[in-house]
Amino acid sequence: MAWGGSACAICRSWQRQVFCAACLARFAAPPSGAGQALGAAGAVCAVCAMPAAEPGALCARCQADRPPFERTIAALRYGPPWQRVIHGFKRLEGAGWSRPLSDLMQAPLRAAYAEQAWPEQIVPVPLARGRLLARGHNPAWELARCLAAQLQIPTQPSAVLRCRETPSQRELSRADRLHNLRGAFVLAPGAQGWFKGARVAVVDDVMTTGATVTELALTLRRAGVQSVHVWVLARTPLDTA
Repeated sequence: MAWGGSACAICRSWQRQVFCAACLARFAAPPSGAGQALGAAGAVCAVCAMPAAEPGALCARCQADRPPFERTIAALRYGPPWQRVIHGFKRLEGAGWSRPLSDLMQAPLRAAYAEQAWPEQIVPVPLARGRLLARGHNPAWELARCLAAQLQIPTQPSAVLRCRETPSQRELSRADRLHNLRGAFVLAPGAQGWFKGARVAVVDDVMTTGATVTELALTLRRAGVQSVHVWVLARTPLDTA
């Protein structure tokens, strides 16, 4: 997809695409299996997309405490050079990158659903009002709207609301993040009818500990959602989760 700039967002080479072909070939490796995350990093957990003993197996954490979502599909490992790209995408200056970034999610998603029914609704992880005003856009919604158009799956940008501001989670442990987010999401008035009995995909830009998608999945489950899948652009490696 052409854009208004003239340099690759990764290597800064002079061309018209957001990401040049050479950088995509080098840094956006194809998934290692149907629905496998983290490119060529090996087997990942069937539920949370962290490293696992073998494809389709569950990691130790998910065996001990099964999350309220069924699976996670991630296109990239969160690290150089994508870490810098995603930081730019989170700021308004990178808002125009939503289409090429959502394009990176296409191959793992289509592989994951080659023999399985697609979700019926897409839900972006919402931002609190203050953070949305500060950033100028919600990266999760930017990805979700592109995926909804590409995959012909409806999305409701304001069906789930972040009902309170929460402190920054950057330095918090997973347990503290879960506590921090408790009760942070609520369905918009009249939205329950959209979700009852449905298969839903939750979309976010980065998944770190999984605390945010866990709380959002619990909110959707209480609304009668049949199943929750998580679609993320990037998944953090084990040592930062």
